[in-house]
Amino acid sequence: MLTQKNQVYIYLVIFGISVATFYYFFQPPVNYQKSPLSDSNQYEKIYHFFNGNTNEYQLKFPYNTRVLIPFFAARLWGDDIDFNFFIINTLFAILAILSIYKLMDSYGIDRKIVLLSILWISIHWAGPFRQNAFNPVNVDIPIYFFEVLMLLLFINKKYVLLLIVSVVAIAIKEVFLALLMIMLFITLAEWLFITKNSSSPIWISIILGIGILVKIYLNSQFPSLNNSYSIFTMFYALREIILHPLNIVRWILAFFTVFASFTFIMSIASLKIGKFNVNPGTILFIMTIAVILLSFLGGMDYTRLIMLGFPYLMTSIILISNPGFREFLMLFLLSLPLSRFWMVRTDAELVIDKFKIWMPEYADSEQLIFWIIAVLVNFLIVWFGRKYIRHSQGSE
Repeated sequence: MLTQKNQVYIYLVIFGISVATFYYFFQPPVNYQKSPLSDSNQYEKIYHFFNGNTNEYQLKFPYNTRVLIPFFAARLWGDDIDFNFFIINTLFAILAILSIYKLMDSYGIDRKIVLLSILWISIHWAGPFRQNAFNPVNVDIPIYFFEVLMLLLFINKKYVLLLIVSVVAIAIKEVFLALLMIMLFITLAEWLFITKNSSSPIWISIILGIGILVKIYLNSQFPSLNNSYSIFTMFYALREIILHPLNIVRWILAFFTVFASFTFIMSIASLKIGKFNVNPGTILFIMTIAVILLSFLGGMDYTRLIMLGFPYLMTSIILISNPGFREFLMLFLLSLPLSRFWMVRTDAELVIDKFKIWMPEYADSEQLIFWIIAVLVNFLIVWFGRKYIRHSQGSE
């Protein structure tokens, strides 16, 4: 018999299926074929290769090795590529909210706050369910699940399982190599400053080495049309930030777009800096910094990249700020308008001006002013709201 603690996972599965079904009928998919630069066009080519519709495999880096999700989609019935990708990504979206619940629960976060966090990412216009309905031909959705799974396995030193999961994850997207590099840094720091008896650096070095070999193998089996590397993309993004400092403002506004009022609940005073110690909290905090840097240097689509780091970021925000449920509920309600859960996402190819309003990284200078005003107004409301709640709690 399932315990009450485990029953929540059944409810989350039912909830995930319901949300996915609702947005499947509510949100029309984007017509990516009209946009030659859309990543979906690359994944469509991989899909048709595995589906036997073409013998040519002509893709540029880094798309050429992102083979696993298109392979799974090509194994499904029918010729509707949108629907096949939607089914695969829905499965991973549900696994994502299950894993987020597990992650937050493992840190002892109030379950009501955990469930509100899951509700937030589930209805947010840039979250996995909305993104899957809007643009199902993508390989981003599994990232939410695998980044949490890898972190939990790493924290619990389940290195054999971490090896297996890493091999699968790298065949989905190469970003997981970067996460393994951060894990190696953490284990080396533990070995240098805490204990030299740890075998963790050896294990992570082996897992990272095998991950690199998997990447090399995939590149040999599915060669790219150009010679490039992820590091070049990061240097290009850094160059663009140096040349266009306004992009820093755009990134900050994109962070607000993803986390809305939750952006303002962190308090520096609640951070406790003491002797360096590798514990689950420290590991999460370092991984959070890593995904922040990746979102900053991963390209111009800041909102999407920040949202992909939601499991780490939201968990860290909650642990650092330690909000009460009433306070968190207030922030959730204040944030709801920015989730745009009731709105149909606009196809950029059809109405580009409306699309820019959704994402500050593509907004015009005049629109950025409205975004900044929205941030300031929201901050003031949160500030006064927190004072009121804390005053009312103190007077009870």
